Amino acid sequence: MKSVLLAFTLLVFYSFNVNAQQREANYVNGDLLVQTTPNGNIEQIVSDLKFVNGIETGIQLEKEVSKPMRIWLLKFNHANLTHNQMIAYAYLHDEISIAQVNHIIEERVTIPNDMQFGQQWQYVNTGQSGGTAGADIDADSAWDISTGGLTALGDTIVVCIIDGGIDLNHADLTPNRWFNHAEIPNNNIDDDNNGYVDDYLGWHTGSSTDNISGGSHGTAVAGIIGAKGNNGTGVSGVNWDVKMMIVRGGTGVESEVLAAYTFPLVHRKKYNDTNGAEGSFVVATNASWGVDNGQPANAPLWCAMYDTLGKYGILSAGAGPNNNVNVDIVGDLPTACPSEYLITLTNMDHNDNKVTQAPIGPITIDLGAHGQGTWTTTNNNGYAGFGGTSGATPHVTGTIGLLYSANCPSFAAIARSNPSKAAQLARDYILQSVDPNTDLINNTTTGGRLNLYNAMKNVIDSCAAADCLPPYDVTVSNIIDTSATVTWTALTDTTKIYNFRYRALGDTVWNIVADTLFTQNLINLSACMTYEVQVEMICDSSSSFSGIMTFETLGCCEYPTGLSAVTLSDTSADLSWNSVFAADEYVISYREVGTSTWTTDTTANTMYSVTNLQLCKNYEYQIQTQCDTGTTAPSPIFAFVSGCGACSANFCNSQGGTQFEFIASLSINGNTYQTGDNSGYYQQEGVAATLDKTTYPITLTPGFNGNGFSQYVRIWIDYNQDGDFTDVGELARSFDPTTSVVTENITIPTTATVGITRMRVVMQYNLYPNPCENGYDGETEDYCIEITNVIPCEMPTALDTTSATITSIGFDWTTAGNASTYLLRHRLVGTPTWTETNVATNTAMISNLQGCQSYEAQVASICTITGDTSAYSPTFSAETRCNVSTRFVNNTISNVQVFPNPFFDHLTISMNLLNNQDVTVQILNVNGQLMQEQLYRDLNGEQTLNINTSQIQARGTYIVRLISDNGIVIRRVIK
Repeated sequence: MKSVLLAFTLLVFYSFNVNAQQREANYVNGDLLVQTTPNGNIEQIVSDLKFVNGIETGIQLEKEVSKPMRIWLLKFNHANLTHNQMIAYAYLHDEISIAQVNHIIEERVTIPNDMQFGQQWQYVNTGQSGGTAGADIDADSAWDISTGGLTALGDTIVVCIIDGGIDLNHADLTPNRWFNHAEIPNNNIDDDNNGYVDDYLGWHTGSSTDNISGGSHGTAVAGIIGAKGNNGTGVSGVNWDVKMMIVRGGTGVESEVLAAYTFPLVHRKKYNDTNGAEGSFVVATNASWGVDNGQPANAPLWCAMYDTLGKYGILSAGAGPNNNVNVDIVGDLPTACPSEYLITLTNMDHNDNKVTQAPIGPITIDLGAHGQGTWTTTNNNGYAGFGGTSGATPHVTGTIGLLYSANCPSFAAIARSNPSKAAQLARDYILQSVDPNTDLINNTTTGGRLNLYNAMKNVIDSCAAADCLPPYDVTVSNIIDTSATVTWTALTDTTKIYNFRYRALGDTVWNIVADTLFTQNLINLSACMTYEVQVEMICDSSSSFSGIMTFETLGCCEYPTGLSAVTLSDTSADLSWNSVFAADEYVISYREVGTSTWTTDTTANTMYSVTNLQLCKNYEYQIQTQCDTGTTAPSPIFAFVSGCGACSANFCNSQGGTQFEFIASLSINGNTYQTGDNSGYYQQEGVAATLDKTTYPITLTPGFNGNGFSQYVRIWIDYNQDGDFTDVGELARSFDPTTSVVTENITIPTTATVGITRMRVVMQYNLYPNPCENGYDGETEDYCIEITNVIPCEMPTALDTTSATITSIGFDWTTAGNASTYLLRHRLVGTPTWTETNVATNTAMISNLQGCQSYEAQVASICTITGDTSAYSPTFSAETRCNVSTRFVNNTISNVQVFPNPFFDHLTISMNLLNNQDVTVQILNVNGQLMQEQLYRDLNGEQTLNINTSQIQARGTYIVRLISDNGIVIRRVIK
């Protein structure tokens, strides 16, 4: 109905008019989404696009968005060239299939003013709340057919809700939530090998975790699709029983949309590939969000995603904008995407009227559904009114799930044998069963509003008409390099005859085996070759093929998969991998991270023990396969950490909750760890810092999900390495309450055991934390630190003068902790040679100095315990006193006083003169350089001179020289 050719899509992209550009939605500046060709190399693409037409693009690889669809997110400098220019240059690259901007997504929800919607009138409308009787989806009749749960062949039906997360504790949702039981939660391992680590609860594309807790919007959507029915609690969803897979959509940009859709795609693909042994039977996705005025021509990857989902059997529902617009004219994402695997919605009220603020689109909007004022679940285990197209769409998504639960083995068999056909059938069942509606005729593709019962009845009616069902569960087993066994299942009479055919991938001619029953042994196959197989049931008047199953024979010379490392001790680890059929030997290479030289060895086994490792170091390794035909390229590099001694002990658990606050970063001894929100606990791999037995600053930065609140921080170090933090002195530091970055010192005591041990940092809201506590507001972080036996020879500080005479100066300084004695040295300012004096205490008197001179001094510690000497302290300057009488030629100036001393921006000079005379005032630095000079004429008797010295900026010692007709007087002052 809405399918278009890719060529036309590209044509529209290059030729859309100015008005379309003005309507185009927001996107992330500098983001570029690309889909590579099947053999495209993303690193080479990035390298090729660093300069285009002489322009430096600044392009960088950000991350892989969808592995099955080969979609990548790139970043470029949009100040150097526009997004349209960057997209145009990207399309010129022969390894890029599609390029586009990264659109910004928004939720679509209208909150009704009337909060007293106490009934779910959309199911059975009797006129309650002022509605029109019969304006409903006939749910009661539909539930007579099925209330959800399993297909007729026993597949557990899963519906994926892509939204902002849900209330994890809602009593009406928890019974129907999907859990990935093939995954062990929180063990940091991809147990089911699907590319997602710890995806037990679902997936959060922003944090790459299964943290799906979120806002009320997703909770409301989930309640419409699958609130537990017939349980005496709250409300019911369209499905009383269904498994709801929750994907929290991350940052709200298009790359996160693609990543979000990829999660159910991977699970359903795995289900199909393993005939239900692994993965999940996902049949629908729900998108109650989108981009107003979004243009499909500019989002080809997003629109293509629906076709890909449909190929594997997933039918999607998308909400139209909450605006009275014609989507055919203004555009919209996703509802304007031309995919046969996408159903698009407008919004209806309880009188079966299209809501004013709801879209139309004779080409793009498929049907209406009740959304305005529907009553559903909300956060905190509650219930409330909901609305907008956000409320309409999950009614259709829930309907898709319910269709698969109908007691129709033929429909269930098609879902197994030909998933994409089943998705198309489900779409047809819904669109061909609407209730005609005057507001929707000529405004939607169907002209009608959802009717759940009619759609379910369509499934049952078509089921009764089926007489030649395709085989399903085509399985290939006993695969070696030259042979394989193919089996299949069928619903109909077991005496039926089947035609079997197979061919190498890429061949156009099938090899046909006629008249066979349920199994076929293939021989004389080629090694390392991909084959396609298909089974046809021969009926009285027709035939029906299964979907095509592909498999690959063994014998490829390829590097191993399934690489893993298990640390056996502090200095050894076992590496293991999956066997390669064609392997003669395996080449193992490993090295410490950051070094350049690999250690290489070979083995015929699929396990190798690495020994003589250094304690608590990060290592990396890779494996190659040696075959008769040669040696493969190395596998990807994998990493492991050698044992960390006492830091690896079984310490007590401590984990907080980071709904409001978390440790954003920690810095110690020049090493900074940007850890961010880790759901209450974080453990750094390897040695985080090497610490001598001295004092170090440690800086903690708190992070907040919202406003900042006062945080209490404590740090424990297991100094004696006994596996706990309870010993005296192991509380290394308590920080004062803070809402911002804070720095404190920790001192490693001389009694600490040398080696690697654990440091625990705990930040808690409103209270000083304990080292072994769970469930508090805040976060715990553990680090391995290495304590050395080095006790540094500390430099003395605070060197100062205690007294001064004409020939001596007294000094003192702060005692250094490890000093046995001290070395004090001094020299006349301006001379090169130091005179050293050994001192037993932190005070000394230097004698035999010249009068009225400036000296500089430094002091260092002599540490017998470490056998070395510290660095010298910063230079300190001091002056001997002057013998004033020797500076007079004739005693014509007396009672000279210069103040203040130290001075700042002025000096005052008072004196007595015996007779009328001129006096010159000079100010010189200690090197004799004239800084300031002024002549005062005809002075006599008692005089006071005020001198502006603001032009003298540098701190230090200065000489004030008074020159009269009969003599010179000198005074020393300090600034």
